[in-house]
Amino acid sequence: MNEQIEYNENIAQKAVEENDISLAIKIYSKLCEEDRFKDQNLLARYGTILRKGQKSKEFIKICREYIKTKKITNTFLNNVLCWCIYDEYIKKYDENDNQNFEEFLKEAKYICNNTKQLNAKEHFKNPYVLTVEKVIKAYNNRNNTNYREVLNWIKCLNPDMLSSEDVYNFTDKTGKDREKASHKEFYYQNKIKALEKTFQYEMCYKLCEECLNKISNLHYKNEIWIESRKLYCQCMLDSQYIDKYIEFAEEKKMWHIYTKLSDVCFRYNRIDEAIIYGCKAILCSYEYERMVKLYLNLAQLFESIGENANAKIMYHAAMYYRTVNAWNIPQELEYATEKYNINLETRVNKKNIERIASNYLLEKGILKIGKIDKLVKSKGFGHIKIDNEKDKIYFKIKDVRFGHVEEGKYVEFELINEKNKRRAINIRVIGGGRNYGSVC
Repeated sequence: MNEQIEYNENIAQKAVEENDISLAIKIYSKLCEEDRFKDQNLLARYGTILRKGQKSKEFIKICREYIKTKKITNTFLNNVLCWCIYDEYIKKYDENDNQNFEEFLKEAKYICNNTKQLNAKEHFKNPYVLTVEKVIKAYNNRNNTNYREVLNWIKCLNPDMLSSEDVYNFTDKTGKDREKASHKEFYYQNKIKALEKTFQYEMCYKLCEECLNKISNLHYKNEIWIESRKLYCQCMLDSQYIDKYIEFAEEKKMWHIYTKLSDVCFRYNRIDEAIIYGCKAILCSYEYERMVKLYLNLAQLFESIGENANAKIMYHAAMYYRTVNAWNIPQELEYATEKYNINLETRVNKKNIERIASNYLLEKGILKIGKIDKLVKSKGFGHIKIDNEKDKIYFKIKDVRFGHVEEGKYVEFELINEKNKRRAINIRVIGGGRNYGSVC
C-alpha cells in the first residue's frame, strides 16, 4: 500500500470514529476509482464503510458490475459482498412475502454457493449460517410447508460446527429478560420436525435422542416438544409405546400432544381412545384456527362410529379454517364437504365444537359435572359437590383452566386419586348450570 493511500485511509477511519460516514465513503470511493478497482482488499474495506452507511445495495451494484470482467478471489471482499446481500435481500425479507420468495431464494443460494460454514467461533465472518436459518424460517411460514425443502436446506449445516452455548440474551416487550436459542438448537428443532412431517420416524427418533443428550438447556419448551416427537415416532414404529405416550400426554395436558396421541390411536384402530384424546385436545385450548388436522381426524372418527351430526360439524371446521388460511384441501375433505352439503359461508360455531368434545367425555365418564360448594381463595383451594354424592371433592384454584370460579357455579372436571383422596383437575366453568345449556 503506498503512503498516499494509507494516509487517506487513516483519514477515512478517523471520520468513521467521528461518525462522519459520508466523508469516509467519499474517500474510499475516490481511492477505489484511482486504483481502478484492482486492489480487492481496498474494495472490501470500501464495502465495509458502505454497510456502515446503510448503503449495502450500492456496494452490491458495484460488485456485480465488477464481476462481469473480473473474478472475486479475495475472501474478505467475498464475505463483505455476501453480508451486503444478506442486509438487503435476506435479513429484510418478510417471511410472509410470497411475491418475492423466488428472488429471496436466489440471493440466499448465491450466499451459500459463495461462502462456507465456519466454526462456531468464526461464523460471524460471513452470513452463511444466518442465511440458511432465514430460509428455513421462511419455508416454515409458508402455507403448506415443504418439509423436504426444509430438510434440503438443513443439510447445508454441520451441527458439529454449531455452538450449543451461543445464546442471545434480550429483553422482551414485557421487560422480561429472555434467551434466544442457539444455532445448534435451531438445527435440531427444525430437522426433527421436518423428519417427523416427512414420516421418517426412525431417523427422527434417533435425532431426538441425540438432541436431548447434546443440549442440556433447551428453549421455548423444546424439551417438551422434542420428547413428544420422540415418543410419537416410537409409537408410529411400535404400538407398545402408546401407554408411555398416554402417560406423557396426561402429565403435560397440551392440545398439540393430545392431538398427536389421538393420531397414534387412530393409526392402530383404537377408535374410542382416538376420539377421547382428540376431545381432550379441543378442551385444552382456544387455538381453533390451528386445529385443522384434528378436526379432520375427529370428523372421520365420529363418522366411523355413526355419529354423522358431529362429523359434519368437524368437517365444516376443518374445511372452513383451511379455506380461510389458504391451506391445502385434502381430497377426502372436498368429498365430505359435498357429501354433507357444507356451506363455507357459515362461520364455525366454536361452542358447538366444545360441546361435542365435552359431551363425549361426559358420556365416557372421563369428565364430571359438579357445583363449587366452598372456595377458600386466600389459601388457593375449594371443594366441589356432585349431585347425589355425599363426599365433596377437593381442588386447587390453580387447576381451573377456563372461566372464573365462584361458589354456586357449575364446573366440569376430571377426577384423579391423590394420596387415596379424590381431587378435581382440568376444571372448566360452564354456563347453563346442571343442564349444560351452553359452554363458557
